[in-house]
Amino acid sequence: MSMHEIADLLTDTVELWRGEPRAPEMTWNLEALPERLELDTAIAPTGAAPAEPIHVYELGAETMALAASRGRADLVYDWCAFLLGFWSHMPTTEDYAADRIASDWFPKMRAAFDAVDTTNHQPRHRSLTLRPDGHPSWFTDEHNALIRAFFA
Repeated sequence: MSMHEIADLLTDTVELWRGEPRAPEMTWNLEALPERLELDTAIAPTGAAPAEPIHVYELGAETMALAASRGRADLVYDWCAFLLGFWSHMPTTEDYAADRIASDWFPKMRAAFDAVDTTNHQPRHRSLTLRPDGHPSWFTDEHNALIRAFFA
């Protein structure tokens, strides 16, 4: 899948993490994300790999929390849109099941989302547009239900 529009999001996120204690770990995970999700972004990981990759939703939720603390509504919005809109591209393991995502990650994602004003934010790409009712013509019923649950 070609997802060059995600490259800008990842590049901006690496910059956000610069200087933070978890920067090396988060940077490697951000740079490895396209490969893990089979997204073609021309980004490759640099540096030493951590013992184990971070769960994609942990990576996103932690990034959203840091972005919210710095007033970066753009990154909060775009990461939220990525995590919700690209759920069907995530690994198919049990820890990525819709109910686990909702229970394990939505509270932290929602806290970051509610901490900033995204009213006038224009997504960096149309694929990162939040649609609170989902997108019936693009997503499965389960995927749309997950998106609606986040905004409930």
